[in-house]
Amino acid sequence: MALMLRYTSLSAYKLMSKEIPLQSTRLLRNITSVSIDTVNVLQRLKSQGHMSKDVIILMDEMYLQAQEQYSGGALVGECEDGELATGIMCFMINDLKSTVSMVIKAIPEHGCNTKLVHDGASSSMDMISDNFNIRSII
Repeated sequence: MALMLRYTSLSAYKLMSKEIPLQSTRLLRNITSVSIDTVNVLQRLKSQGHMSKDVIILMDEMYLQAQEQYSGGALVGECEDGELATGIMCFMINDLKSTVSMVIKAIPEHGCNTKLVHDGASSSMDMISDNFNIRSII
């Protein structure tokens, strides 16, 4: 929810963060730029007993305003094929025995298709299958 709200409207995100606890915009930026090693974080949570080995992968698509911005020395907002992204295909892991949930992959896209879903789900499963039992993909 935090990612969707942040990338829909920054002003709405800032307003809501005054009322309810939300992740920092810096954390959200790190998640979407893949600078956090999510597999390492998940392994630590599991080894500390905060997460079980049984998980499901959730998939969701979030729509974005198509635009390109200069951020951190680079242009962002394009897909791999050079088209402006109009959404993000997001893959999350959810623990079946507690409330732990985390984004493991976010793919900018400009049109959802079966290849994108298949490739995203496959790579998400490959990331975590050595350490977790994937019970379902939703």
